[in-house]
Amino acid sequence: MKRPFFYTLICITSLLVSSCDFSGNLFKKPQVIFDAEMDANDLYTLYLLAKTKRADLIGVSINGSKAVHIEKAPELAENVLYLANRTDIPVSSILSSNFCVNNKVKIDWNILVRSPEAYKLPKSPAKPLPLTSPELMYDLIKKSKSKVTLLGYGPLNNIAHFISEYPDALDRIERIVLLGGALHTTESVTIPYDVRWKATASYNLAVDPCASNIVFTSGIPITLIPLDITNLIPINKLVIDKYEQKPTNPGAEFVMNVLKNSVKKKKEKTLTPAWDMVGIMAIIHPEMIKTVKLSLKVITEEGPSFGKLVESNEGNTVEVCTYIRQEEFYRNLFNMINR
Repeated sequence: MKRPFFYTLICITSLLVSSCDFSGNLFKKPQVIFDAEMDANDLYTLYLLAKTKRADLIGVSINGSKAVHIEKAPELAENVLYLANRTDIPVSSILSSNFCVNNKVKIDWNILVRSPEAYKLPKSPAKPLPLTSPELMYDLIKKSKSKVTLLGYGPLNNIAHFISEYPDALDRIERIVLLGGALHTTESVTIPYDVRWKATASYNLAVDPCASNIVFTSGIPITLIPLDITNLIPINKLVIDKYEQKPTNPGAEFVMNVLKNSVKKKKEKTLTPAWDMVGIMAIIHPEMIKTVKLSLKVITEEGPSFGKLVESNEGNTVEVCTYIRQEEFYRNLFNMINR
């Protein structure tokens, strides 16, 4: 009987700097910079990350390649932060240059998710800062009282520029959490299979292979969430029917609209994974995932494998997510929406 009281006392006294998981273990609240392109998936994830009490979102950086990016991404990010009552979080606005471009990688945003402009987000009074993302990252990391986690969705040119331009700040990075790669994704494990994944599975890393190589060889600890794992967390009619809660505020309504718009009508089972939220859960609920250490390498030589992430004895050690508790993931995701 004394044990629960003891854990509760610890959690209360450490509330300002940390929280507790359900087993009573102390959980240090991570400082996070979110680096993404800001399609609708990124935006609903940004909303939930800005609202959670289990992480401290300190900045938002806008990525994308010169060939493929969302023109209004900085403004859209500000609007979502306004929806979350977090206009205190700075947003970058100047797109970083590519290190190299893989012209074989193509993607149609509207194939994968409805255009973010369709959600008619409230207009924020806050304006994005006239800074590149690496400049914003450096400023925030130098000011932070603890090490910072970089959460990267999309091309890695921002993080690669930060690594190249600010070597004095690299020891202030706790780790980099990335979505990317399709190490073991084949037709047999991607069920139901969708031909779009052939063209887009490696997009995040392959669109700028040189930037990806800089990140993977930086020596900074990396947690990689490959497509293999995100495919285990589909958002479909069955999932929404089971876990949906009626939205209680405009932000929750926005999130549910994005999720519902990603589901194919009249089909109970579709493959539209909750890509972005897996990365969030890896940060705020690390007990939810399992990882293994693999030696990985980005192919930077021109050819049919240009931009692919492969296992190699010549690679660098990366923590790769291999498992996520599906039921726990869904329960936490849908509880976060109205929280």
